[in-house]
Amino acid sequence: GGKGKGLQGKKHGDLTVTLPAIDPDAPRYCYCQNIYHGRMVGCDSDKCKYEWFHYECVNLKDDPKGNWYCPDCRLSPAITDKPKQKPKLKSLKS
Repeated sequence: GGKGKGLQGKKHGDLTVTLPAIDPDAPRYCYCQNIYHGRMVGCDSDKCKYEWFHYECVNLKDDPKGNWYCPDCRLSPAITDKPKQKPKLKSLKS
């Protein structure tokens, strides 16, 4: 069989595996700069340059408990265990 439009064929012995095409404009995440796939975790630092990481790229097997910071942000002196600051709402006085 031939390759379908937008698909990439990879030959493994006598078996051809057809993979879906990856959109070149899809957002890239993580150290690996790959697309969203599988389980991902978000860094709790407002200044993280990657924001989202694949579990396997940061050696996670289970969901982190509490705040989680990527290895780069953990090395930053500005990182604390405090959660991201949410803007405070002004109280309305009547």
